[in-house]
Amino acid sequence: MFRLPLSALFQLSSVELFEYSGEEDSRPKRLSEVGGMHLCFEVDDVHACAERLRAQGVDMLDGPNLVESGPLRGFNWIYFRSPWGLMLEAAASTGLVTKAIRRIDCGVPSQRENTAPDIRPHIESGASDESEECLPLS
Repeated sequence: MFRLPLSALFQLSSVELFEYSGEEDSRPKRLSEVGGMHLCFEVDDVHACAERLRAQGVDMLDGPNLVESGPLRGFNWIYFRSPWGLMLEAAASTGLVTKAIRRIDCGVPSQRENTAPDIRPHIESGASDESEECLPLS
């Protein structure tokens, strides 16, 4: 997975979602297959987001789901489909690992390297969920 740090998003001019017309010639790829993909939006409240989407008639696939223990504790998500079938996700996170990933915002690794810093030392040090320090890319 290639994760783009938040600071890099402000440098992007747009996110484009395409709906192609024409005949379908293959089944959609599952997320676990090569070529499978989805787009995730970070939201403040997954439950409120799910309610708004349902009210608009959006095809909800899964969730809201909440991780209650372990390193991803506090991660909450839903999956849904765009009107043309694109898999989308809305997620909110409050746990230590997801906060640490957000703090890894000290530079953008090249897509070719496709690397992320090792956050295990941060977790093993007993850092609190409240820590706002920026973790360096290594």
